[in-house]
Amino acid sequence: MREEYTVGNTTNKITLEVKIGAGGRHKTTITLFPRDGDSRILKESDGHFGSIDETYIGTAGELIGGYIRIETNCDFRYELPESFARLGNAINRDYFLKGGSSGNKSYRGWPNERSHINVGEVVICNKYIDFV
Repeated sequence: MREEYTVGNTTNKITLEVKIGAGGRHKTTITLFPRDGDSRILKESDGHFGSIDETYIGTAGELIGGYIRIETNCDFRYELPESFARLGNAINRDYFLKGGSSGNKSYRGWPNERSHINVGEVVICNKYIDFV
């Protein structure tokens, strides 16, 4: 499910924070797809928890017309196989944008944004947010 964030056409600095809650090991990558240019990775999570502290992602004028993909890879291979389904369904993802015309806005991760690989050993979660 694509979502929108109104940035406006100003020089305001836009920031993003990602919070991941679940068992297993997680890696999150924020990729920017600007309206006129090549995509680029803005930030990757440290460690195995997948969360990213508040991070500057660009000015409103730079972001408008583009979008971001926030991809979280959840690795449950070190967990018991009988736990895969429960862990995959228990992944909590929250995203927080600040600085645009929409003000402070939060987004939840939705079940239809998850893809299960290898019978649930790995779950990939993608959140897309368009900048308008």
